[in-house]
Amino acid sequence: MLTRGTKLGLRLAGGAAGVALVAALLVIPGIVERRVRARLQREADKRDLVIRIGDVRFSYIGPLQLKRLELERAGRFKLTAASVGIGWRFARERLERLRSVALDGVRIELPGDTTLTIEDSTWDVDRLLWDRIALSRRGERDRLTAEVPIQLHGARRVDAEFSDLDVGRLVTVRRGAAVPFRGGRWTGRATIRRLRDDAIDLDFFGLGRGIQVAAMSDPAAGLAPGPDAGFGSRTNVEVSTQARFDPAQRRLSISCGRLIASGVEIAAAGTLETGENDVAFDFHLDVPRVELASVLATSGVDLPAGATLPGGDLGSVALTADAAGHFLDPDSIAVSQHLTFRPPAGGVHAFDFLKSSLTFALPRPEGDRKIVLVNGAPDYVPLENVPPLFVRALTISEDAGFWGHSGIDLGELPVAWATNWVRGDKSRGASTLSQQLVKNLFLSRRKSYDRKVQELALTLLLESSLGKRRILEIYLNVIEWGPGVYGLRPAARRYFGKEPAALTPKEMVFLVSLIPSPIRYQTSFAKGAVTRNFNVLLTNLLAKLRSVDALTEEEYEAARAEELVFRRSDAPLGPVSEPATRS
Repeated sequence: MLTRGTKLGLRLAGGAAGVALVAALLVIPGIVERRVRARLQREADKRDLVIRIGDVRFSYIGPLQLKRLELERAGRFKLTAASVGIGWRFARERLERLRSVALDGVRIELPGDTTLTIEDSTWDVDRLLWDRIALSRRGERDRLTAEVPIQLHGARRVDAEFSDLDVGRLVTVRRGAAVPFRGGRWTGRATIRRLRDDAIDLDFFGLGRGIQVAAMSDPAAGLAPGPDAGFGSRTNVEVSTQARFDPAQRRLSISCGRLIASGVEIAAAGTLETGENDVAFDFHLDVPRVELASVLATSGVDLPAGATLPGGDLGSVALTADAAGHFLDPDSIAVSQHLTFRPPAGGVHAFDFLKSSLTFALPRPEGDRKIVLVNGAPDYVPLENVPPLFVRALTISEDAGFWGHSGIDLGELPVAWATNWVRGDKSRGASTLSQQLVKNLFLSRRKSYDRKVQELALTLLLESSLGKRRILEIYLNVIEWGPGVYGLRPAARRYFGKEPAALTPKEMVFLVSLIPSPIRYQTSFAKGAVTRNFNVLLTNLLAKLRSVDALTEEEYEAARAEELVFRRSDAPLGPVSEPATRS
């Protein structure tokens, strides 16, 4: 039987224990909050990240709250979140403690004025096996299942599966104020393995439904109202890739990459390696099928009036290409390609009007320009009256593969990109003569993605409709050679007071060199003689003609020494020089 003193002692001990328990319950949240903040700081420091946390709040009955969170790596990304809530439960193992994750006001800023906005959402976490968890978005059918990082023979591995993941709603991507695409719903899997040498293997397979890209055409042109306004038609996409990234060698290897979408199949493999002052690449591309009509519909692009075909068939493209070299050394880049175009089943008749003599008007901002493609017209020059040397100079300078390609020469693209990157300008283009003709005949002068897509499609159709000689003949009679100067005959008369057939080799080279920028280059000879820099262009082109024996050594030296004599712009044209009769 307990004495009164014993009972009093027990009461005092119980009270003290209760006070200690209450004190502990009051103190523990602060300890947890400090430990969470310190742990996050340590993990960020290990990864060279900058982390800022406005407030950490721990509650026994609610989620752990991280308020005003910022995570940043300079020049790479910046993540901000108004709040991240981590629901928890008492459990022995870490995975069992995690109950839910709530995201509020999450935004990721990337280079190139690109931002990702994550929809406010709560994800419930279920443990399936000892190393496997599943996340389900509360109130939705999205599901993400993953195996957490584990040690596996010296390699860390994450396996993830996603089912009906509504990427289009979860993440909104913006470039500036524009939304370039809608992500649709995705089902698939991904495996990421970190090897002993810190290389990373990626194996990904995904099926996307209802993907949309922003319409490339001008929205002001009159897109149909509704939820899809401003976007191309919906498409389904299958993507798979196997790749490895080796940070020690700064090397990305893609052993297999594949994309299948509406009317498109693309497969690629290759390597990309970056050094201190170099970027080396070696890639193979296989495109067995590209249906032009499907690509245009997905891109939200329409062809100009008169170029559409009955039944919606615009033909298809097949392509294989290999490219290798050093990006910072454009001369090292080697490209081989084989592109074939299957014309529409019913043929291409939209350009039949260009096969014969005609007169038509080209709309221009300054007013319609009359084009006369009629033998005997004052400004028209038939191809047979153009010196072969002029044609050779033109193709060497503007489109070396003109007589062999199908209108598009992809081999010039990486060389042009690399050259412009090294020079820091856009001095080298990659458009073929056929593409340049399409621009002049059918398209506006504004530079945009939709115009480039239209240009490529129209070029393939034009090439399948007209022969090379007719394309070249029209080209020479419509392109610009200076302010208000269109066509070779007016250009020869304007600058030298001659017929095209009477031009000297250096005069031919001069006119060809004007083509890339006929307005800007006017300052290169405004004082009556070509500037030193422009003369370098002329000399280089003459050297190319000599290298292919288009000029003899004597003709080459004479052309180099020739002083160009320009006709004054205010002088009356009078009779023009005729070609000299050859003995």
